[in-house]
Amino acid sequence: MLFSFFNKLRWHITVYKYFFGKEKSYQSQEVPLRDKVWLWRNGFNSFSNKQDGVNKSNCHLYLDTIRYKKHQSKYNGLFHKAIDNKALLPFLLPKSLIPEDYCVFEKGKFVGSNAQIVGTAEEYLKKKMAVKSFIYKPVYSSLGVGFIELNQENFNRILGFAKAKKRTFVISEKVQNQPYSSKFFDGSTNTIRFHLMRDPVTHKLFIYNTLHKIGTQKSSPVDNWNKGGCYFHIDKESGKIGSGLLKTDNNKIKDITHHPDTGIQVTGVQIPGWKHKVNNLLNELNKQIWLRYTGIDAVLTEQGFKILELNSLPDLDGLQAKKPIFSDPQATAFFENAGVNPKHKTASVKFFSFFS
Repeated sequence: MLFSFFNKLRWHITVYKYFFGKEKSYQSQEVPLRDKVWLWRNGFNSFSNKQDGVNKSNCHLYLDTIRYKKHQSKYNGLFHKAIDNKALLPFLLPKSLIPEDYCVFEKGKFVGSNAQIVGTAEEYLKKKMAVKSFIYKPVYSSLGVGFIELNQENFNRILGFAKAKKRTFVISEKVQNQPYSSKFFDGSTNTIRFHLMRDPVTHKLFIYNTLHKIGTQKSSPVDNWNKGGCYFHIDKESGKIGSGLLKTDNNKIKDITHHPDTGIQVTGVQIPGWKHKVNNLLNELNKQIWLRYTGIDAVLTEQGFKILELNSLPDLDGLQAKKPIFSDPQATAFFENAGVNPKHKTASVKFFSFFS
């Protein structure tokens, strides 16, 4: 009984740390304090108002941050921790979807790769760097933290430091996007984020929505929104890029159609080969029956999509930016199956009740 109490307490502390971490990162100066308090009481971060359009009349259609995080372990069951472990990516997914030369280091020691390595991993990577670009990133990280683009000059220093500190990390090929993407901004990878859910009736994965993340001078070399990048919605059927959002220096949300630095128009661009390559991606992922819910960061190459990361709890702000979760029947069915039901119009999250 006591053990169960402390387990619940620990998890609820984790949930609220997650909530307030998001609030600190995305806090909006446009939302009056009175409205913020109402949003907090109902489990929403304050940016949900300006970015997603959450208000008193429609909040029952939206999934709030508190319940979203609280039920995390139910979305993928025992696989949810494995999904967030970048070292496991080449062992969880088909080789065709993974970048080449994906090398894993555990506590500073090389432990494996999806490439055939002759000699030491350090020698192999150093030789490969003469013809390819590589990146270093910690196994457990988010928001682009710890991401470093490697070169001949910094390789020994970064690898030596990581090994001395017994860091757990991966070094992998930097996948090159197609030319249409680098035209927008060439200082980042410009990944495509897929939000995928598995239908509880058909047991097939479906795309809830897609976003094109694009870096800026502020965020480079990553394209993360929290680092100053921007994102544009993609029509999941046609692959045509729609409207975009940018967070300004004073945390205001700005609608954009062009890249803020290069001035290149992004809205209206057709992503080449979209339907065929998306179908191939879904066909491969559908075979991974353990995968029920994820946010995928992928790069569209000439051969198809290459997956850089899986996320067991993709950010809600990108997930509900175009439409609320509970306005979509398939998404509603998925979350209801995981124990998260739409709220009544007058209902609110018992924000300060740990054991509700």
